[in-house]
Amino acid sequence: MEFRHLEVFVAVAELKSFSKAAEYLYLTQPTVSSHINSLEKELHIKLFNRTTKFLQITPEGEELYNYANRIIRLKNAALESISHEHNTTLRIGASSLPGSHMLPAIISKFYQKHPNVRFDIHTGDSNEIEDQVIRGVLDFGLVGSNSYNSNCIYEQFASDELSIAMPNTAEYRTILLSKNPLGELMKKHIIVREKGSNTFFQAQSYLAKDNIYFDTLNIIATVDDPELILKMVIQGMGISIFSNLAILQAKENGQILVYPLHTSSRQFYIMYQKERSLPAYADQFLEFVKKHSDN
Repeated sequence: MEFRHLEVFVAVAELKSFSKAAEYLYLTQPTVSSHINSLEKELHIKLFNRTTKFLQITPEGEELYNYANRIIRLKNAALESISHEHNTTLRIGASSLPGSHMLPAIISKFYQKHPNVRFDIHTGDSNEIEDQVIRGVLDFGLVGSNSYNSNCIYEQFASDELSIAMPNTAEYRTILLSKNPLGELMKKHIIVREKGSNTFFQAQSYLAKDNIYFDTLNIIATVDDPELILKMVIQGMGISIFSNLAILQAKENGQILVYPLHTSSRQFYIMYQKERSLPAYADQFLEFVKKHSDN
């Protein structure tokens, strides 16, 4: 049994597609099919049920997947253990808010104590970062959600609350003094984050408690950049919901007004693969983040 056969099989099983596995592994689709066919012939079992519309792993395939996944993880752990003394690069991913407002201070302080460590940093929404950690592209992810993936560990290291940010104008100052500020604000133009963002999910969940639903609001823009949204709010285009950390400076500078959404606490997590063997400097980074959390 060739190790490459197992790698291809695991990719097909996880991506549920021959074409996606081929793209992920930089192979042609016929090559992927050939690897799977060779594995099926060698083991005398059928690994997938194939139709023109879907691909489903068989019970025998599920059993092989569990073993193959462990074999691949063990190989990666062995290579990391052997080479970690020569490679001290931490691969860290962060969703927008922890990436902009938490990670810079964390890595700056960590670097002061560990000047030999280098950093490879990526940003994206929480779903993207979680996916890259699960696939082993990143060592750690700093995210605003816990998807409870069974292959990963999530440890809370920070928390924050949500607020509505609005232009600093007489109109909005009057609204904040009204009997029902939230109801009045929800009648205004609203700018929201993209659906993959945890801020979008948290805002949607919070408003639903007051029977306020996004599909009934006057949403004029969906934007995947929180800094751009803040600039749009400052320019008077509408209101938006942010984590307090993201708008603290603009509030202190008098550029915006803020309506706190109390009891809207959200948590931030550092996540990593459960069975992955981390080198010493990565363990030190994990302990550093946990020690300097705001819990």
